[in-house]
Amino acid sequence: MSTIKRHMEDMEGKEAIALQLAIDEELLESCEYHGTYYDARATDLESVIEKVQDGFQNNSRLNSSFSSFDEFKEVLESIYHDHSGLDKCGLCSERGL
Repeated sequence: MSTIKRHMEDMEGKEAIALQLAIDEELLESCEYHGTYYDARATDLESVIEKVQDGFQNNSRLNSSFSSFDEFKEVLESIYHDHSGLDKCGLCSERGL
């Protein structure tokens, strides 16, 4: 496997972990009909970052996936900014659901 492909798969895994944490912490929601993600505005980004920072060292999944808290924070912020902007699923909004 090429180094580039391995790096891309590693990044996808990190993004999946950050996305799942964002959903678990109610930072983002997943549309049950379309599988898209959106900002439900239930929690703010900074409070999630602070919460995770406090427990980062004790979280084996995060420690084994990210080289540092800063790396995790960067991926989480990127995921959040990619999906924030709508407070509900865009496809549901278009269809009046």
